[in-house]
Amino acid sequence: MPLAAADLNALRAAEAKLRAQMREQSGLSKLGPGAVELAAFMDATTSFLLVKAPGAVGLKALAGSGGRLAAPLVGLPSPGENLIGTYAMTTVLFNSLIADRSGHLAGTQDPTEKCPCSKSVTLDPTTDEVTVNGNKGTITTTMSATAMVNGSKVSVDIKIKVEGEVRDAKTGAVLFKIASESTGHADGDACPDASGVANASMAFTGNDDNFDATGARTGSSAINFSGRIRMRVDDNAKLAGVDITPTGGGVLGAELIRLAAQSAAPEFEKAWRSGMCIEVLVDPATKDVEAESVTSITAKVKHKIEGNELDKPVEAKLSSGVKSIDPSGSKVKSPATFKYTAGPESGDQGTVGFESVSNRGIGRKGGVYTVTGGWTVSSTGTSVEDFQGGVVANNFSVSITDMKIKADKDGTLSGTGTITFSGEVSTGAGICRGHFEQTIPFKPRGTLVGTGPTAVLRMVIDAPSTDKIVNLTCILPTGATSVVPLGTSGYSERYGEALGEIELPADGGTKTFSRTKAIGGVMNVATNSTFTVVKAKK
Repeated sequence: MPLAAADLNALRAAEAKLRAQMREQSGLSKLGPGAVELAAFMDATTSFLLVKAPGAVGLKALAGSGGRLAAPLVGLPSPGENLIGTYAMTTVLFNSLIADRSGHLAGTQDPTEKCPCSKSVTLDPTTDEVTVNGNKGTITTTMSATAMVNGSKVSVDIKIKVEGEVRDAKTGAVLFKIASESTGHADGDACPDASGVANASMAFTGNDDNFDATGARTGSSAINFSGRIRMRVDDNAKLAGVDITPTGGGVLGAELIRLAAQSAAPEFEKAWRSGMCIEVLVDPATKDVEAESVTSITAKVKHKIEGNELDKPVEAKLSSGVKSIDPSGSKVKSPATFKYTAGPESGDQGTVGFESVSNRGIGRKGGVYTVTGGWTVSSTGTSVEDFQGGVVANNFSVSITDMKIKADKDGTLSGTGTITFSGEVSTGAGICRGHFEQTIPFKPRGTLVGTGPTAVLRMVIDAPSTDKIVNLTCILPTGATSVVPLGTSGYSERYGEALGEIELPADGGTKTFSRTKAIGGVMNVATNSTFTVVKAKK
């Protein structure tokens, strides 16, 4: 049981009382020699089967906690009732389902997930042979378990049946039998209702029957106890108190329900504080904004399970970046309006955290607001290469698309773009011809020079050289043709070198450059390109 030390001691005491009460009620000690010992073995087989329940219903992490999870506590008199194991596993499994469900729903926008979803299993019976007072004992144990989830609601049902008999070691005749059956049920909704109350209920039953050698029932015992649990939530989404209404089982039943409620309440609190129940809807949640602009942001609180809006408060704080959110750190009733003031520089970013805390739980949402800036550059043009009077003559169209550029605070330009070459490659004064097409990513470099309307983007187009195979079709003197593969490289580099440094209007506009340069002393590259600059809004 996941309880504090004091509560574990209370559980030990309650367990001892329950076992003593059931043994006395059924007359277990009078059934026959070794009857109490057989009951102890029966409780052990119950424990080992119970620890399979979490894995059977899908809670593998809990299943890995080992066999001692629901085993009889040490240092107690021999047991005589398996209900305590069923009670312990039902409680543990219920709490773990709440934790598992809240961890899942906290990160999803669709809490329904086509549920209700349930899983029911009946484990294969186990048969164990033991020695009791020198005689042969046989114990048969069966268990079924069901777990169900629906939104924030979960339920658990466990039923276990154990039958034990002892036969005379010499004659094989039945000396006595014990039949024990117990059930555990728990259900609850981890999301507080409109009044700020999260509800749960639990119910447990246990029955023992003793039979003598003739098969006649010599004694029986039964216990039934249940309880309703109301967990009250304050306006800070904290557990304010737990109200328990026990039914049946007398003082002992009430104590066991109290212990179960005490272990469940912290898991419920973690669940409604996790973001499982409510969410904050922010509009806009992300946006590109102008420098030093003021953006109006609306935040609403919505119940994830019910689907309705809640008039609960929302608080906003700037969690990182620049510049400010107003009001900051104040609770504003939903639907709430906030004002985000952006920073002065391109690229400035502000991250705002929106949080709603109330007796319905906690919901959170982040918003990111970025100052846009920089420029988008495109171009169209040509690049003509001539080597040794037309021995090699390449004619390309050249286009630059989606080149995004920004200026750092020191004026250094950075960005990315793509450049495409498309056209004819020819050699041997036109004897061999082929089509070349290639798109190359590149990073422009340069500096923002000046301010105001006269500012310019002084930059070079420095695209990396890449090789590509082009198949040239050659016409031979005989009129025959042949295909010759040609490795190509350097077209992008030669285009950038011939174009050289260019200055584009930082305020936006169009500019054409026509330049020719001898490269390597034997090749002339002539470029003609028109660039268009679009300045992003600030």
